Amino acid sequence: MTDPSSPQSATPFEAAWLTEAVRLRELAEGDVMAYTDALPASDPAQQQRWLQKRARHIAEVEGLAARVQGWRRNARLVLGVLLALALISGVFAALGFFGAQNREINVLWTLIGLIGVHLVALLLWLVMLLFQGGSGGGTLGRLWLWLVEHLPQRAAPAAGPDYVMQALPAMMSRSGLGRWWLSAVTHSLWLLALGATLVVMLLALSLRSYGFVLETTILSPSVFTDFVRGFGWLPSQLGFSVPDPASIAAALDASANQSEAVRRAWSSWLAGGIVVYAIIPRLLVWALTLLRIRLLNKVLLPDLALPGYGDLLCRASQAHQNPGIVDADRGPYSMLRLTSPHPVAGRDALLIGMELHNDVSWPPFPASATRASLRVGEVVESREQRRAVLAELALSPVARLLVACDVRISPDRGSLSWLVDLSAPVGEIAVWLLGVDNAAGAREQVWRDSLTAVGLAETRIMTTPAAALRWLNHE
Repeated sequence: MTDPSSPQSATPFEAAWLTEAVRLRELAEGDVMAYTDALPASDPAQQQRWLQKRARHIAEVEGLAARVQGWRRNARLVLGVLLALALISGVFAALGFFGAQNREINVLWTLIGLIGVHLVALLLWLVMLLFQGGSGGGTLGRLWLWLVEHLPQRAAPAAGPDYVMQALPAMMSRSGLGRWWLSAVTHSLWLLALGATLVVMLLALSLRSYGFVLETTILSPSVFTDFVRGFGWLPSQLGFSVPDPASIAAALDASANQSEAVRRAWSSWLAGGIVVYAIIPRLLVWALTLLRIRLLNKVLLPDLALPGYGDLLCRASQAHQNPGIVDADRGPYSMLRLTSPHPVAGRDALLIGMELHNDVSWPPFPASATRASLRVGEVVESREQRRAVLAELALSPVARLLVACDVRISPDRGSLSWLVDLSAPVGEIAVWLLGVDNAAGAREQVWRDSLTAVGLAETRIMTTPAAALRWLNHE
């Protein structure tokens, strides 16, 4: 019998999570784990499945799979607690209006109290979904994720970086699943609270007799008549009652005696409003989130253009074709290709330097010339620094990345390969050639030819501070 906690039985979401965790670990530590299964020749889909199978094997050996299973247990525990709290809050919300001793219900106040907060929350969720992209998902969903991340694991955490927890936001943001998972949690909690409110309200109306009133100081009766009939039109299409003008007039007159028919009409009008304007819209967006999760899970496969996968696939392919040759020469730049510009969750711009001479001042322009959305990174010299930058960009992508290169230092395969890796997690990459005025034209042309050979457009090769700033500032 297969152990349910084994990576072999992982869901598509967990398989993608483990694959990303293994990639980040190998990228940061520079230690590519051995794996004996042969790599499929050239089919990208088979190579993606090979990467996931390899990651499952490594995750089981390295204990990463146990961390994922621990996170899943915490997620279920926290979700269960939040669902219980949502149920209780829905019950108390109804009792707050239908537990009054005087048995008198202010219709509009009750309506606003029971569905007003819900409508505001639903509107905020839509705004966040449209304008915040991957960071959307609703406040309740983000609260659930925060609690899960801060709930202690049963097993002691491993020493060093926690690649499993680093991989989760990176994978969810890149795939688009993050906002939909959080949205599903948010809508589930709201649906349970609203359902509990409706059940308790109907129970109270079934067991107790209430009077319904409309109160105002400055509004005319016609305003209430128009609102009640307009608000009740849509629920009436589903069979809910709408109070007639006589019932509305009776609610406006505190001294009037209300018949059972009038009270039933108001009860049906309130219940219809909660069902049609609160529960059904929330149920529809909840179903939408589940559909999006299901569709995205079907295509949740590794992106072969991500840093680390290119060299891994090349080595695995060569090891299969030439068992006695490791890292054979592949020819100048033949397999290097920049990732095309693509949308990412990040909106900032970043400037970094690559192996600059000591006489180059950094940054090469005053800080006052930059915008708040522009970050200036360090000058990268060592292999460890290169890995650190890649790991940072994998976790926090930026819309634009400008790499400043010294034109006096000839480009080599290592530098161009790093640029290719950098282009995967960022929206768009460009290169700024420093020292063009003091270098021979042939050296600049070598850089241009090399950058063009790996797919960098001429429009994204800068030679002046003004052009670099315009590109970084999206001008």
